[in-house]
Amino acid sequence: MLKNQLCMRIEVRVYRNFRYSHQLFTIIVLFIGMVFNSSSLDRVFAASDLDIYAVGDWGCTENTQKIVNIAKSRDAGMVLALGDYSYASTPDCWFNIIKPIDGITRINIGNHDDGSATLLDSFLKHFGLSKQYYSYDMQNVHVLTMSTEEQFTVGSAQYNFVLDDLQQAATNPNIKWNIVNMHAPLYSSPNTCGDPACEGDKALRDTYHQLFDKYGVDLVLEGHVHNYQRSYPIMYNSGNPSNPIVTSCNKSSYNSSEGQVYAIVGTGGVNLHGLAGKSSFMANQQDSKFGILNIQSSDDVLDVKFIDSHGSFFDQFNITKAVKKPIKESKGVNNTILNQHCADSILYHGKSQTKADSSDTSKDKKPDKPKAETKKKDGGKGGGKGNKGGGKGGGKGNKGGGSGR
Repeated sequence: MLKNQLCMRIEVRVYRNFRYSHQLFTIIVLFIGMVFNSSSLDRVFAASDLDIYAVGDWGCTENTQKIVNIAKSRDAGMVLALGDYSYASTPDCWFNIIKPIDGITRINIGNHDDGSATLLDSFLKHFGLSKQYYSYDMQNVHVLTMSTEEQFTVGSAQYNFVLDDLQQAATNPNIKWNIVNMHAPLYSSPNTCGDPACEGDKALRDTYHQLFDKYGVDLVLEGHVHNYQRSYPIMYNSGNPSNPIVTSCNKSSYNSSEGQVYAIVGTGGVNLHGLAGKSSFMANQQDSKFGILNIQSSDDVLDVKFIDSHGSFFDQFNITKAVKKPIKESKGVNNTILNQHCADSILYHGKSQTKADSSDTSKDKKPDKPKAETKKKDGGKGGGKGNKGGGKGGGKGNKGGGSGR
């Protein structure tokens, strides 16, 4: 009996604010644990790589349906919705279109999702949430959902929650990867969105990028700009905050110690914003394809790729996990070289680096099926640490307004 009780060690927890189906799944898993020995179950869950999908700025269009079909057909373990859903006074059309993936979807509130208290409450209640910001664990991945639509300045309820959450995740030996998602972006290439927040939110950047550096965030997922942009690994630049420190010019392979990769995935189907240039810290970008980002995690590597609405790969990169080092403050510099493109020359931790890797393997074609594509379902799809969301943060943050943004 004691041996059977060890099944409680399984890293599948009821996320109390998620859908009832996830709670039922957890109960079934625990029941199975009473029948089979715990060591067998541990091996099953340890062997499963987590398969996450992320996209924002959905709408209720034919393109949106294609995005949902991709996540469903590829047996997604979790879908991170990065804000802006129905673009209407009610969420009904979006709720209908995501029915095939509703139970595995986690939402982030965007500027089109809180136009009224009724609309906001509809989204929160549908997904069993009481707050706009929250966090949870999925196997070896910690996911922090921030709200750019609530107060996020230093000292706010959300800031205190985020700070505490990042500190805990950084010191948790069971967490290998730390992913943050929000709606408005910290950084962006020039674009035709027409909203100042689409150029990168200065307040967000100055408040949180240093925390992401300090506590070892690996990947930051954003929306609001309706195209796809993906940065090199970058660190905060206190000398020129709008021009972050690029730590590697490699097109597709990085080390987690090099900072975070930022990805804007505003390609959920509503429409697309044109690009009006390419910022020097961006490794890849496109403004002609709808699509969704796929993130596959093991203990050692995070494999990420952008899949367009036709199923072709546009961009692929990976992050290798470095040994955790003592937490330290990031040091910004006056990064003047970064007005040139990374492929020519960048400031690399204070030194000049030239053409580290100018090859781009992310061609717009469907490659041979990689090994990582083998489907391994997360045994605890809806599981994860309970909703840690703190109290509401009061007033709104820097919101992007305007129809279609």
